[in-house]
Amino acid sequence: MPSKYWIGALVVLVTVGGVPGVAAAQLDEPLEDGHIYWQGTIVTADGFAPDAQEAGLYTQSGEHVRNISLEGGDLELDTSDLRGEYYVTAPGADRVRFEIVEQVVDVDVDVSRTADGPPYVVGDVSISTNRGDAVLRVDGFDDLAEYVNGDVERIDDDTLKVEMQADFSVQLDHLAGSDATLSAEDPVTGAYGNDIFEVPPITHPPEVDAVAAERGGEYWAGDVLAFDSATTHEFYRVETVAGEEVAEQQAATNGRLYVNTSGYSEGAYRILNESGDEVTRFGIEVQELDATVDGGMLLLESNRDGYNATVTVSNESVNVTSQVFDDVDGETASLVTLGTEEEIALATDGLAPGKYTIDIRADGDVNASATFTVEEETATPTETASPTSKATDTTTDTATETSTKPATETETPTSSGTETSAPGFGVSVVFVAILVFSLVGRCGSGS
Repeated sequence: MPSKYWIGALVVLVTVGGVPGVAAAQLDEPLEDGHIYWQGTIVTADGFAPDAQEAGLYTQSGEHVRNISLEGGDLELDTSDLRGEYYVTAPGADRVRFEIVEQVVDVDVDVSRTADGPPYVVGDVSISTNRGDAVLRVDGFDDLAEYVNGDVERIDDDTLKVEMQADFSVQLDHLAGSDATLSAEDPVTGAYGNDIFEVPPITHPPEVDAVAAERGGEYWAGDVLAFDSATTHEFYRVETVAGEEVAEQQAATNGRLYVNTSGYSEGAYRILNESGDEVTRFGIEVQELDATVDGGMLLLESNRDGYNATVTVSNESVNVTSQVFDDVDGETASLVTLGTEEEIALATDGLAPGKYTIDIRADGDVNASATFTVEEETATPTETASPTSKATDTTTDTATETSTKPATETETPTSSGTETSAPGFGVSVVFVAILVFSLVGRCGSGS
């Protein structure tokens, strides 16, 4: 390892999913016989013959590597692709021997889980390089200093300073459930190292009521089972006794393994640890539920006793649960501690005519539905008398209005009503005439 000719900084970047690229600001060192240079250094020399056009670069064994152009006797050699012992020679000049050493940057992240968090996931980081002091610059998430634990000098929120080697830990909860890459790069030589690692998900106890489960117990499909004495954060395999995998579940931070049996078929299951050893067994029974409506009653039949259910009632897209049931939370009613046979009264008096659907969701991962129809009420005679009366009234009002106008128009003809009685007067005249004629006749015959 060289005792001099090192200047620069080690840059470390934390990213999720890839290795960052950092531009290198290369070292510039004079060519001296017998010296050791870091790979990536620009080696310069002067003093070659002014008329010399090229210098030759050879391995220590004499194998020609390439020619180097000389400008006015000056040489510039990029060592980024060199490693090992070499010499340079030019017309009229002695051989100048030197060695190129590759800089090594080692990065190692050992991820572990903690039983009691936060943090629940921690990475123990070790970074080392064979090139001098290092300033550690971290990128990938804000306020890195808040996540770093250890005796590391903090330059600012995103920068740590170490000398040649750094050992510290970093909290990784914010990267849980993803792949991450920790890479360290020296911007002076371009050397870098990285470690790609997986940050496991953080498993907390589920925010649901779980059934305390024991070996050999029988449970209903849809129950969340809680098994004690699990190894925190260890993954467990749930499979049928025939060996068909059903799920892989990680133990929670409280040392329990929670198994959601929603969708499980009826039968026997077993749980294996990461070593493939069976740790417990359990059985699953599937609940059955039938629902019908008869005479204003909701009838429920099930093979399960003591279950709970939620109910909604709707007419097409309109939710009317609160009109039909009590104990409604939002748009859902709760039915608790139901037996194998239940009769529940439905309050349908205030519902508009139409078809309604009742949807029931029970604890045991089972749904049922029933429908009922509210008919339009048939009109009674008393109820229909009102519209008939109105029609009569309307008709009466109209008749009065139409008879008044003709009476007004015929006032004059009515005043000559005497003329219209002429037929009675005419009869009297005829009678008198006949009487006179008779008397005259009698007188004539007497003479």
